[in-house]
Amino acid sequence: MIGRLKHKIKQKQERKRNEKLAQIVDWKSIPVVLFVSTGRTGTQFFADFFTQQSDQLLALHEPAPDLFLIGTDYYRGRKNRLETMAEMAIERARYAEQVTKNGLRFYVESNWNLVPLLELLPEFFGEFKLVHVVRDPKTYIPSAHGIKGSKRPIYAEYDNRDRLTAQDKLDDQYFNDWNTWGRFEKLCWHWRTYNLMIEEFGASHDQYLRIKFEDIFNSETNYSGIDTILEFTGLGDVLDNGVEAAKDQLKNKSNRTKTPILGHYDSWSKDQQSIFHTLTDELARRYMYDK
Repeated sequence: MIGRLKHKIKQKQERKRNEKLAQIVDWKSIPVVLFVSTGRTGTQFFADFFTQQSDQLLALHEPAPDLFLIGTDYYRGRKNRLETMAEMAIERARYAEQVTKNGLRFYVESNWNLVPLLELLPEFFGEFKLVHVVRDPKTYIPSAHGIKGSKRPIYAEYDNRDRLTAQDKLDDQYFNDWNTWGRFEKLCWHWRTYNLMIEEFGASHDQYLRIKFEDIFNSETNYSGIDTILEFTGLGDVLDNGVEAAKDQLKNKSNRTKTPILGHYDSWSKDQQSIFHTLTDELARRYMYDK
């Protein structure tokens, strides 16, 4: 009881401090790089990678709070633009302070919870570079399905987060299908919807890069995707030991997914393959995942 009370007091104190900071910090003076995706695209790796390769930046993966609730509330119309921007300013103020106080050259955030907030980010950050990481849906779906013991796999029965659904927007073509779907179909919808949201924003954003997950982690091409990212973002200029030394970390990257519960595409039922193609084929072809 006493511990909970102390925790609440500490939270209130931090909140007040962040409210004051939000009035002072200036995100528009900070070079910002954001990595967004559907999730399950190595975004944790990016934060770790840049943190280990440079002391001239702050790189974070889904920093607390991860903006999930702020993003879903905005998407569903529960909070308006001004309310959402004000809340974001408070929750990200500490990180702007950290960058400016330590004289860092970049702020890097990898966070798929930013996707419902994308249209607000130019006003919030000013200029920023957006990296959209896409992944073959045939490997994304099993990865998102998770492994036994996963704490919070998306759309699982024990997922305690109120995820976005096809019923959040009346004009979603799958509005009437949502309640008849199982987890497999919902993951296919998620892959399609989140990529479309990012792509549509990127079409009007000057500093947008779409890159394949597979190109980033492909040893056969000497990890050419990371070269593209470093050139686009300018982050290659702040690597402590250069690009090739940084690539050694890619060689040691472990597969966090291990053995997924859901098998490979060839093991799916005909019904699963059919709905998979219905939901993903258009984008998959555009991303050149058509084999």
